[in-house]
Amino acid sequence: MIDQEMKMEVPAQVREFAEKSVDQAEKAISSFMESASKSVAKVPGPMTDVAKQALAITETNLKASFEHARNLMKAKT
Repeated sequence: MIDQEMKMEVPAQVREFAEKSVDQAEKAISSFMESASKSVAKVPGPMTDVAKQALAITETNLKASFEHARNLMKAKT
C-alpha cells in the first residue's frame, strides 16, 4: 500500500542549489523588467500606458511565481 502522507527527503545541497537558482533567476528577470520599463518610458507613444500596465502585471505575476517556488522548496510533505 502507498503511504497517505509520503515524505520525501531532499538533501541540503540540492535545496541550497535550488534556492540559489531561484535567487539568480529572480535577479535576472528583475534586471530585464527594469530595462523593459526604462525602454517603455523613453519611447512615448499611444501604447505607452498599455505597455506600462502590461509590465506591471507581468512583474506582479513573476513575483508571485518566485514566492511560490520558494514556498515549494520549504514544503515538507
